[in-house]
Amino acid sequence: MTSAGGFNFLQRVFGHPLKEVEPDGGVVIETDYFHAHQDVAYPIKGLIILASKRHIRCLDELNEEGKMDYINLLSKIRKAQREVLGIEHVFYFYNEDTTHHFHTWMVPLYEWMFAFGRSVESMRPV
Repeated sequence: MTSAGGFNFLQRVFGHPLKEVEPDGGVVIETDYFHAHQDVAYPIKGLIILASKRHIRCLDELNEEGKMDYINLLSKIRKAQREVLGIEHVFYFYNEDTTHHFHTWMVPLYEWMFAFGRSVESMRPV
């Protein structure tokens, strides 16, 4: 990841060029089933949203290939967060009350967040 919020850090993990994220956000990596991106409304280094391309709301609506793609992408992104950015802990948020596509937020836990709590309450300022 670049300090400006781009996601070229994933190129080192996936082994192929990835699109830089523009200041207004953009796709980091894309497969047949998912795309990963950052929501610029939450400018936290390493925060990734992994979203389904299909209009589904629940994890159990994924077919078998989609489930495998989901866990493989989640694992690869997490590896990049740890190895490239040094992120030791991540919160995973998944909810089913969305009108959008199924998605999972991968939110890094940084030391500055401890002022707001040691668990999910540290996300309040965001």
